[in-house]
Amino acid sequence: MKVLMLSWEFPPKIIGGLGVVVYNIVKHLLQKNVKIKIALPFDPENKEFNEIIISVFKKIELKYSVYESLIFDEEKPKGKNFFDIVNFYAKRVAKICKHLDFDIIHAHDWLTFKAAMELKKITKKPFIAHVHSTEFDRAGGKYGNPKVHEIEYYAFHYADKIIAVSKRVKNWIVNEYYVNPEKIEVVYNAVENIQNNINKKHGRVVLYVGRLSLMKGPDYFLKAAKKVLEKEKAYFVIVGEGEMMHQLMEEACALGIADRILFTGFIDRETLLNKFYSYADVLVMPSISEPFGITALEAIANKVPVIVSKQSGVTEVIKNCLKVDFWDVNEMANKIIAILKYKPLKDMLVENSLEELKNLSWEKQVEKIMKIYYSLKV
Repeated sequence: MKVLMLSWEFPPKIIGGLGVVVYNIVKHLLQKNVKIKIALPFDPENKEFNEIIISVFKKIELKYSVYESLIFDEEKPKGKNFFDIVNFYAKRVAKICKHLDFDIIHAHDWLTFKAAMELKKITKKPFIAHVHSTEFDRAGGKYGNPKVHEIEYYAFHYADKIIAVSKRVKNWIVNEYYVNPEKIEVVYNAVENIQNNINKKHGRVVLYVGRLSLMKGPDYFLKAAKKVLEKEKAYFVIVGEGEMMHQLMEEACALGIADRILFTGFIDRETLLNKFYSYADVLVMPSISEPFGITALEAIANKVPVIVSKQSGVTEVIKNCLKVDFWDVNEMANKIIAILKYKPLKDMLVENSLEELKNLSWEKQVEKIMKIYYSLKV
């Protein structure tokens, strides 16, 4: 089996969970002797997989708003907006990859879907659209950018198969894009065995990990922090970057809790996995709309209990977590306090969620992906 993978990010240069997921899929497919080439818009400088990476642009700088990007390349796209860049990526992928030998086109999220459709037209090879989020998720459950909706709509109908990261995402695709549900397979994300020695000598720490964007609900995290700090002492650590960074800093000051909030900015994954999870007493994932939520799995693997919004796909596979509506900051605060104060509750959540995690391995999930490959191979 020969697969051409299309992705907009790949470690170590990543923006969110997408790059981590693609990395693990590629890693485990290679272990199963699947031959892979992965077309990226930039060189991620990944020495481990250097031989299989195709850099579509010579140099690219990715910013954290998906609608802003700046390219430095001999062949620059006409225009300056992000959609010009996506269109240029599609043309470059078609030009570079049309002569490659592959059986399947496996494209991740809307940024690569135009390239996948263009390549399918030329090569007649089957196209799998792997959906990590839809524009409805990214826009907090409604509206969003109509141009992105259009790309997703055509891609979902043109794809030979769709992989959704949760039933939540599958339902969005069926109900909002009018796709036959039989065309969609749900393959959940997983996590490697990344448990570290637990070091809790830094005071009580409540952790948020994710992009600082509307759909992730970091502003609700701050509002809940204010409620908690009225009753308990703790530190609230916000790991990530995004377009809401300055707004959140100003809000922390306005709430009078700036001395208890730490904004780390972007943290590389090794530091995140080896240090920050080991410091945390609880991870809070207050997403307005969360297709899956791989940070919850990473926290559990590091023996950190999690509080997630009811609007998160990860609740389909992890039942031993505390759930709350993203907007209910009073209840969110109550649940944070409960975990900080009651060790038996914390220990029970960790023990039971670790058992659930045993059913989610990348090896099992990649086996499901391979079955989809072979169902399409002529």
